[in-house]
Amino acid sequence: EIGPLKLYGSLAWRRLIGNEDLSRQMAFADSHTFQVHGVPLARDTANVEMGMALDLGQELQAAVDYQGAFGRDAKDNYFGLKVAKRF
Repeated sequence: EIGPLKLYGSLAWRRLIGNEDLSRQMAFADSHTFQVHGVPLARDTANVEMGMALDLGQELQAAVDYQGAFGRDAKDNYFGLKVAKRF
């Protein structure tokens, strides 16, 4: 039996506080040091998540979802489709 459609979502705001330097000095045991640079992050970012899930019987569920992050100079989008089997 197909169950009810379940909707979910969230909205959040993320603020980067503190050290914005995304580079680190690293080293493996007994070796020279090297520098690792991270991806720049926006100081303020809005995060959105929404999706829906549907039970397709007692053992199967299908879901589709979206996640997005929106900053001043950066955007990140994710769309997902999932089918899960319960044991």
